[in-house]
Amino acid sequence: RRHVSSVTVVSVGMGDLKGDLRQILQGFLHGFLYGAKIRFPHALLMVSLFDKKDLSWDRKIDKILSLTLNHARNLGLFVLTYKSLVAGLRKTNMRKGVAVALAGGLGGSLVFGDDTSINTQVKFAVIREAFSEGLSIDQPLCLLASSESSWTPYTGEAMDT
Repeated sequence: RRHVSSVTVVSVGMGDLKGDLRQILQGFLHGFLYGAKIRFPHALLMVSLFDKKDLSWDRKIDKILSLTLNHARNLGLFVLTYKSLVAGLRKTNMRKGVAVALAGGLGGSLVFGDDTSINTQVKFAVIREAFSEGLSIDQPLCLLASSESSWTPYTGEAMDT
């Protein structure tokens, strides 16, 4: 009987791992496709209107595709990094809003670390989404305690309830 329960625990753990991996890879694909969908029309317009007039259309098309691929890859890698970090942090006792903010900040700085106008816009969007996801002012600032815990950031002792 004990052996059966340990096998069940392992299979549930593997199911969680498979689900996490599926979500991470699906997130990468969706991020990549969304990045291409958003960046291609923007690059087409900007290169066509504002790039040097002496460039041939072959070079302009190369530049448009390069900008599109770069943005799509970066957005896909961000989603991959973000979802991986959230899945890992979910295994800890960290509150959801803090885990989301931490994963978004780390993922954004790793993938979009270069100081470009597009990267700055993406970083602001990540910060906005992280704060709107779960960090609210009425909750105590307690980074590692879950909602079930009664640990306080000031004394480190359990509160009497």
